[in-house]
Amino acid sequence: MRYQIQTGRDPFARQDILKSSEPGKCSFCGSANRYGKVWKYRVEPDTGRAFEISGHFCGIGCVNAYHN
Repeated sequence: MRYQIQTGRDPFARQDILKSSEPGKCSFCGSANRYGKVWKYRVEPDTGRAFEISGHFCGIGCVNAYHN
């Protein structure tokens, strides 16, 4: 899977948040964008141990609500 878009950077945690689009529905609210796609998020710290956030989401708000 290739992550194309850098969503944000946390300078204090020294990590980037990346996202890529995939077909499907949101794991939290069940919706998708007008193309039938959702986002898969990945966190890449400067230390090199990257990890994916479980689930597919329509936006970062659904990610925060699902995991918090």
